[in-house]
Amino acid sequence: MMDYWKELFRPHILERGFNYYETGAVIEVRATEQGFQAVVEGSEDYEVEIEIRDGAIHDMWCTCPYAEDGSYCKHIAAVLYEIEEKGRKGDSAGNPASLPGEKGCEADQELKDVIWTIQENKVREILLELAEEDVHLKNRILTQYTESISEKQMIRLKKEIDSIAYQHSDRYGFVDWNNASDYISAMVCFLNDNVQSMIEKGFLMQAFELVNAAFIKVGNQDMDDSYGESGWLANVCYEYWQEILEHCGEEDRGKMFVWFNEQQSAGTVVDYMEDYLSDFLMNEFHDEELLRKKLAMLDEMIEQAEGQPDCGEYWSAHYGYENNILKRLEIMKELQYTEEEMRAYKEKNWRFAAVRMLQLSEYLEEGKQQEAIELLLESKKLDEGSPGRVAEYSAKLIELYRNLGRTQEYKEELVFQVFHCNQQCLKYVDELKAICTKDEWEDYREQILVSRSGWLIRYPLMEKEGLYERLLEEIVKEKDILYLNKYEKTLKKEFPERVRDIYVQYVRKQAELVSDRKQYKELVQYLKKIRKYPEGDAMASEIAGEWKEKYRRRPAMMDELRKAKF
Repeated sequence: MMDYWKELFRPHILERGFNYYETGAVIEVRATEQGFQAVVEGSEDYEVEIEIRDGAIHDMWCTCPYAEDGSYCKHIAAVLYEIEEKGRKGDSAGNPASLPGEKGCEADQELKDVIWTIQENKVREILLELAEEDVHLKNRILTQYTESISEKQMIRLKKEIDSIAYQHSDRYGFVDWNNASDYISAMVCFLNDNVQSMIEKGFLMQAFELVNAAFIKVGNQDMDDSYGESGWLANVCYEYWQEILEHCGEEDRGKMFVWFNEQQSAGTVVDYMEDYLSDFLMNEFHDEELLRKKLAMLDEMIEQAEGQPDCGEYWSAHYGYENNILKRLEIMKELQYTEEEMRAYKEKNWRFAAVRMLQLSEYLEEGKQQEAIELLLESKKLDEGSPGRVAEYSAKLIELYRNLGRTQEYKEELVFQVFHCNQQCLKYVDELKAICTKDEWEDYREQILVSRSGWLIRYPLMEKEGLYERLLEEIVKEKDILYLNKYEKTLKKEFPERVRDIYVQYVRKQAELVSDRKQYKELVQYLKKIRKYPEGDAMASEIAGEWKEKYRRRPAMMDELRKAKF
């Protein structure tokens, strides 16, 4: 039986795998002599293999990028959940004899039966003995069942935070990526075991102090959290801060405000963790006095943008980028400023694009389309030094002119958009073509293909316009195999031998340069691709034979060729 397979996965990978399993992403599972094979739907279909030896997992593979280095991915986890479910149901297709077991339930019941037979005083003795040996259990008992939280207990709790960090880091205090998830999981469990009971008992500021200690510890930790584990901890802290703020009185809310205000610029945590502090400060305090303090803070930041078209933004972990002046207007509204005061403030700060776009939204909601057009034309001039904003204004003008049936202005704005704003897709190019004559369009098309604004769309435009010969020549000139991969389906139909030969030339050259399994696997995939072309099977086999002779001392390459049956 494959017991304890979940222990092979990092917690967040296991969670994602379970989500894949629940949504039915595992579309095929079959038992084999070695174990199981499966197909999982993701951004594309991925193949999973699980090898079983002596009733235990021996090895697992997936064709997804994450698993290329041997890591166990969410697709593998999803398959194991599916196999486990089939095992519970006794599904013969899943080979239940080799499926993951559920021995834990039986063992738990046995433990319960024994515990209920122990005398109460003996249970207390056992619990005391265990608590003296386990600081986590000791702190949990003291926090959940004491009538007060002493300073001594707070010191013990903070020491446990330090201990968690110590246990998961190396002698230099660094937490590597392999331990980062376990480190954060342990820290979150610590908070869940202690903070919630403190809040329920009314020890709000002690709970606040403990959450802050964990937040600062992680925010200062030298750690490789490539998968964003520290963000998980920060979100947990944020939710506890919200709960504490909701239950505490005015005086304690003021203390919390001061703490956040001091910490956001004190450098006590790394910059991306500071975002959570600024976020909470700006979004979670609503007492009138504190709101007015926030206005003063925002004014200081806005004044620093004097002479700029942008009044500055800050990152909110929950709301994304928030604009300083829009946040100020939001707080002014919450403080019940009059409409006249609000309008005067907007006029004073008209130079800021955010204020004008707020006015634009109001015009559009009120159906004042001509006023909206005039405002957009004005903004194009005011912000001419900001290409991204100008492109945005132009896009809005195109939509307004189109809806109003103002054909000439619509066409002129399309031409402006296509030739003065960088194009990311063919949307506006297609619109321009639709209102041009054939000769006019061919002239525009040539201009687009050589223009700076059309640089990113030249290949898709060539493909859509049927300029296949030119497309292939441009890709060959670019010398980037990824472009050929992208347009292979189209070019293969038109020039199968030429495309095949480019791939052949590529793999032969790359074989001299690559040096690890991931790259060997990629080259073998190209050999498989070559097989599908005219005379490609013979060519691929010939290349594989050359590699076996020339690179026989590369065991990983030989292994990949063997797996692909070359």
